Amino acid sequence: MIGSTESIPDRAEFVVIGVGGASVALHLAKLGRGDVVVLDRHGLGEGTTWHSAGFVGQLRSTISQTRTIMYSTELYRELGAETGLDPGWRGVGGSRSTTPGVSGSAAEGDLRSRARACSRGAGGVS
Repeated sequence: MIGSTESIPDRAEFVVIGVGGASVALHLAKLGRGDVVVLDRHGLGEGTTWHSAGFVGQLRSTISQTRTIMYSTELYRELGAETGLDPGWRGVGGSRSTTPGVSGSAAEGDLRSRARACSRGAGGVS
C-alpha cells in the first residue's frame, strides 16, 4: 500500500480506482499484467468494506450467481497462500430458516425451503 501521493507512479498500463477493484487488479496480475496500480483514498478494508465482512452466503437466485460466489469463496481460501497475507477468511457456514409466507401458510414456508435445497444441489452448494 502506498502511503503518499509522492510514491504513485507517473504511468501504468492499468489503473484501478477504488479498492473495490482489488479483485480486478489481482486477476490482471494473475494474467501476467504486472503494471497495475490501485488507487484509493483509504486503505484496503477501510471505508464500507467492513460492513459485510465475513457474510458471504453462497446461495443466490441463479446458478451463475451461485457459481460466481463459489469461485469467490475459493479465492478467499487461497489468498493467504498466494499473497503471504492472511485475509481473515473463515468459512464457518451458516443456516437459513423459513417462516410462513404472507398468506400465513406453513406449507408455503416449507415449499420455499425445498426450493432452496433444490437450488443448492443444482448450483453445487452443499
